[in-house]
Amino acid sequence: MATVTPIAYKTGGGSIPGTTKVGNLYAGTTPQDYGVVGANNGVIFYSTPNEDLGYVIAHEDSSGGHNGKPGNVSAYVGFWRSSALTENSFVEMTNSLFNQNFTGGTECNTYLNANGYWTSYVDVYKYNPSVNLLWPSSTAGYTAYAGGITSVDDGYGTTPITLATSFSSPSQTSNQMWIQTNGYFTLGNPNDYISAFQGNAADLWLQPGSTNSEGDTENWWYKTGSDGGTRYYVKNIVYGGIYPGNGSSSSYLINLYIDGEYQWLETRIKSNAYGSAGINNVSTYGASTTSRVWRGSLDGQSWVYMGTGSIQV
Repeated sequence: MATVTPIAYKTGGGSIPGTTKVGNLYAGTTPQDYGVVGANNGVIFYSTPNEDLGYVIAHEDSSGGHNGKPGNVSAYVGFWRSSALTENSFVEMTNSLFNQNFTGGTECNTYLNANGYWTSYVDVYKYNPSVNLLWPSSTAGYTAYAGGITSVDDGYGTTPITLATSFSSPSQTSNQMWIQTNGYFTLGNPNDYISAFQGNAADLWLQPGSTNSEGDTENWWYKTGSDGGTRYYVKNIVYGGIYPGNGSSSSYLINLYIDGEYQWLETRIKSNAYGSAGINNVSTYGASTTSRVWRGSLDGQSWVYMGTGSIQV
């Protein structure tokens, strides 16, 4: 099924239910009958071209085919679509139409919105198979987890952290994240392994304040925020050990990203090969000091292993 957005033109200000306004253009944002919505607000909504085939720019067009109907209802709406659903094609189209020299999609989108053009463009993360994550040289910029742990083995954090936006796993959607001492992160439920993202899952140990064999003080460090537009992240460093708490190191990274099209999971371990990494009960691989990437649907139901590498802004 094609992806389309209903767009209407209306002057004089005011709002229309279920839309966002850019200049004099109103774009539908909710599943409802926009024929009825338009009739109730004195406008006509027109569907964009198929957005699966390229990024669309909607513009005011007083001379095009969408210009009016009996009853003096103005509907000055026109569309341009890029040649492909890629950032480069969106940039090329914008530069060609407006005689600009932009280099990125976000820059184009900001310019277009500021000048009254609606676009279907969304800021997205990029998978780079040639660049791997380095282990952080410090925890600067991260926050140390301050909650309690129910058990250093087979336990979980007593309080969640709050993310900058909601993420989805195969069974949960939430902006609340818990840590499992066995190397998992869960959403919406502190002990729901089905909704877990694995970091270095195995029979691990996490005892905040203790020291593992590599001299690291065990704990969970995290930071959550935005990379602009529709892009959000939560990045995690876990300094842990291996059950039964003999001090052996099992430290790992697990980073989650979400944009307007996908979710992403990025993992690596510090210096051992104990455990596994991936989406719990969906896709797992042996833990590795080379970072790995998974790409998921926005609803968390479908995940694909991309390979080694990392996520780039």
